[in-house]
Amino acid sequence: MDTVPGSQYKIFQGPEAFSYSVDSLFLSAFARLKGDVLDLGCGPGILFFRGLNPGVKSYLGIDINPQALAYFRQSLAYNACPLEAQLQEKSILDLQNPGRFDSVICNPPYYQGYLKTKDTTKNLSKHEETLGLRDFILKGAFSLKPLGSMYFVLPSHRLADAICFCREGKAEVKRLQFLAKKRDQGPHWVSIEARKLAKPHLIVEAPLNLEDHKDLIYRNLLGTKDRGL
Repeated sequence: MDTVPGSQYKIFQGPEAFSYSVDSLFLSAFARLKGDVLDLGCGPGILFFRGLNPGVKSYLGIDINPQALAYFRQSLAYNACPLEAQLQEKSILDLQNPGRFDSVICNPPYYQGYLKTKDTTKNLSKHEETLGLRDFILKGAFSLKPLGSMYFVLPSHRLADAICFCREGKAEVKRLQFLAKKRDQGPHWVSIEARKLAKPHLIVEAPLNLEDHKDLIYRNLLGTKDRGL
């Protein structure tokens, strides 16, 4: 059991379910969740506990890993949360809720052709195998209400792919932010907000790096004014 950075919540994690990493913290600090929320590939629930705010009305988490969902349920039982998450063990391809959600969030598998580890759960979470970045983006866009927002994170070298997949799903990239590991390096990750059926207009927020901005990301202070906190 670990403390959820930037909160009073505890999260259960362990073997057979990929634990959260920096990209999930970056994404959850960047996102502005509201209304009915869908979490694609929710894992043990880091995006739920980091994304809770008064504007979130309901939360549905989808994952194919039963152990990850078991950890999520343990965390829900342990913490006194103002909102109960609904959890379903299924593939995202089996989700048939067109236009239902105000917000979609996901940390999708995005690596192509990279060396894999001996950790099969990490490989499934991070590497494109049966499902990939395009599947998650298209399913997320399919599930959004008109002008609803989808939030996701990926390595910066996949940005062009992500923009193409968003437009394929009739979602326009409206806001993005880069994160570097060190202040003197180029960006490693990018968090993206895409809006369903929106007009083109992109805002690129000031880039961050973990040397200077780690506290902001870990304490979940990015965009707190927009979330009503």
